[in-house]
Amino acid sequence: MFWGLAADDLRFRKSKFFRTIIYLLIYLLILLIAFWIGIMMEQDKDSTKAFVSWITWVVVYCYGLNILKNMNTVYPDNKVIAFLYWVGSVKFLSRVNYFEEYMKSVKNKEEKE
Repeated sequence: MFWGLAADDLRFRKSKFFRTIIYLLIYLLILLIAFWIGIMMEQDKDSTKAFVSWITWVVVYCYGLNILKNMNTVYPDNKVIAFLYWVGSVKFLSRVNYFEEYMKSVKNKEEKE
């Protein structure tokens, strides 16, 4: 929330704040449902915990990337933050020639269909 506020020039927006709280509640609900379904399907508790852990790591990655994006907005000249955001958002893949050629071929196939 802090870096989102900082990226908006410290202007507090209720809608953004409440949306963040709602996303947090949705995340917790997804965790509860995933754990409950695992228990109801009589899955091993360790595998259920591992699945919930993976969900948490995905959320941490997404929010960490969002924090880096906001930090990059606040400090546009900071090369470390820009590099971490570049790596985290997998933008370096666009520099790989084979990947770019593959994306063009996929786009051409979609246009032909």
